[in-house]
Amino acid sequence: MNEAIDHFKWWLQMRATGCIFAASLAKVGWIAYEPYSDTPQVDDLNTNLDLYGARGLTAIVLLPFIRTEAGLVDVLSGLRAASQRWKLRARGQLNVLAAELAQR
Repeated sequence: MNEAIDHFKWWLQMRATGCIFAASLAKVGWIAYEPYSDTPQVDDLNTNLDLYGARGLTAIVLLPFIRTEAGLVDVLSGLRAASQRWKLRARGQLNVLAAELAQR
């Protein structure tokens, strides 16, 4: 998992997102990385996100095991089903992912 964190830190610091703000947060260490090798337990994830927020950190959840849009939909749908904290919205042009979200 450290490899995923290191790669993501490098990606942010190199401004690969195009966001100078994200790059500066990454450089000064104000980002907490929350990596998972499988679908996270929603209670653990919620607790960790609350702890990071209380410390004034931006949290990034890394899910390197997800390889497809459908895989992302499955994980997010599972989080939504387990906790009212998680919400999903389809925005913009209706596409395959938005249609799949609407069916869940």
